[in-house]
Amino acid sequence: MHLMLPAKLPTFLDPRTLRGRVTLVLNGTLIILLGLFLFIDFQRDFADRLRLMRTALDEQARLIEPGIFEHLAISRDSAQEFLNATHLRMNDVEHSRHWIAVHTPQEWLTIGVPEPLQVSVASSLNKVSRGELKLEEAFDGEFLVGSHSGSDFEILVAETYQEVEAGIWSDLRRHTWGVGLILLVGIATLNLVMNAGFLGPLNSLAVAARAVGKGDFGSKIQTVGIRELDYLGAAFNGMREQLADVEKNRATQMHTARLIQEHLLPKSVSVAGFKVAYLFRPTEAIGGDYFDILPLKHGGSIIAIADASGHGVPAALVAAIVKVLLLDAVEYISDPAKILRLIDKRINSLDIPEAFVTMQLVRLFPGTEYIDYASAGHISAWIIQDQIHCLALPSTGPLLGAGIDVGWQTERVAFQNGNRLLLLTDGVIEASLPEGDAFGEARLCETLRGSISAGPDEALGRLHQQLQKHMNGQECIDDVSVILVDPIQST
Repeated sequence: MHLMLPAKLPTFLDPRTLRGRVTLVLNGTLIILLGLFLFIDFQRDFADRLRLMRTALDEQARLIEPGIFEHLAISRDSAQEFLNATHLRMNDVEHSRHWIAVHTPQEWLTIGVPEPLQVSVASSLNKVSRGELKLEEAFDGEFLVGSHSGSDFEILVAETYQEVEAGIWSDLRRHTWGVGLILLVGIATLNLVMNAGFLGPLNSLAVAARAVGKGDFGSKIQTVGIRELDYLGAAFNGMREQLADVEKNRATQMHTARLIQEHLLPKSVSVAGFKVAYLFRPTEAIGGDYFDILPLKHGGSIIAIADASGHGVPAALVAAIVKVLLLDAVEYISDPAKILRLIDKRINSLDIPEAFVTMQLVRLFPGTEYIDYASAGHISAWIIQDQIHCLALPSTGPLLGAGIDVGWQTERVAFQNGNRLLLLTDGVIEASLPEGDAFGEARLCETLRGSISAGPDEALGRLHQQLQKHMNGQECIDDVSVILVDPIQST
C-alpha cells in the first residue's frame, strides 16, 4: 500500500523533504506529549478538586452541628425546620442542590433528597445505621458525601456526583485550555526559531543546489550565524563559483567548436549534372559531423560525409584535420578507396588519442548512370530507386584512425535518372526519446520513398518534419547531417 500525497504540499509539511519531515516528527511528538501532559494534569487536578469538595462538605456538616444540637434539644420539629432553613440557605449561596441527613438515636432526619432517590437513600442510610454498610460504600459513585459525627448524632451533607463533576469540568476546561494555549504558543515559537535558524537556511541551500543543477549559478548562500551551516554555505558558494567557471569555459569551447564546424561546411553545393540539397542540424554539445563537396582534377566531383568520435572541440578539431587531409588528397587522387587509405595513414601518423572517424566518399560522374563509392565504417548510404525499392550502400572497410592495416574497396553501383542518393550520419538513424524507439532505417526509407517525386529540397523538408515529430519537438542528442543528390535528366 502506497501513501498518495498531493502533487503540491507546502515544503514545511512535505515528508519527502528534510524540512517537512523534521517539522512533522517534531510537532507530532510535541503534540502527543502535550496531550499526555494535559490528560495527566487534568486527572490530577480533578482528583484534587474532588478531595477539596469533600473537605468542604465535611466542613459544612461540622458547621451544622451547633444548630442541630440546639434545636434537637427543643423538639424534632424544631430540628427539621432548622435543617430546612439551612438547606435552603446552602442552595441559594452555592447554586447547587445538596441534601442533608442527621442521624439521631431515634431516626434519620433528611432534607433535599431528590424524590426519585428518596427510597434508595433511606435504605442506604438505614444500612449504615445498622452497621451493614460503611458510609463510603453506601453512596460510592452516586453522591459525594461529607460527614461530621457528634456525641449522639451524625450529620451528612451530600451532593450528586453529576453536579460535582459538572462544576469541576467547567473550571478545569478553562484551566486546561489556558495551559494548552500557552504550550501551543511555545511550540509555535520553537517552530519559528527552528525554521529561521536551521531548517530555513538548509532549505535555501537545497533550493540553491537545485538551481545550480539546472545551470543557474547566480544563487549565493548567505551566512546565518550558525557555524556548521556557514561552513556548508561557504563550501557551496566555492563549488558554485568553480562550476560557474567550468560552465563558462565549456560555453567558450562550445562556441569555438561551433565556429570550427561552421567553417568546415562547403561554400557551395552545386555539382554539374546533379541537384544537391543538404540538411545540417548540430546539437548544443557539437558533434563531429562533417561533409563536403569537392571537384576532382580529372573530372567529376566527390561528396564526402564523416563523423568524428566524441563531442565539442576535440571532435571539431579532428573533423577539421580530416577536411585538410581530404583537400590535399583530391589534388592528385580520384579513387574513393585510395583517398580513404591516405587519410587513414595520415591520421595514424599524427597519433591523436581516440581520433576515430567514420567516412564515406561518393564519386559522381555527370552524364553517366553509375557512381563509385567507398565507406570506412560509416553508416550505409542509400539509393532510393523508386517508391518501392531502396538500395543500401554498406561500409567497405573499417573506420579511420583505428590503426588497422587493411584496404578499402571502391564499389560501383547503378545510379540512373529518377534515382536519389542519400548520405547521412548516425544522428538521424539513432534519433530517439529517452524511452522511445530509434527513428531507424525503415522509417527513413519509407519517408524518402514517399517523397521520391518531389525535389530534393522538399524531400529534405518532409524528412525533417518526420524527424521532429518522432522527437516530439525535442533536440536530437547527436548532430543530424543529410545529403540528397538527384541526377539531372539530359535533354
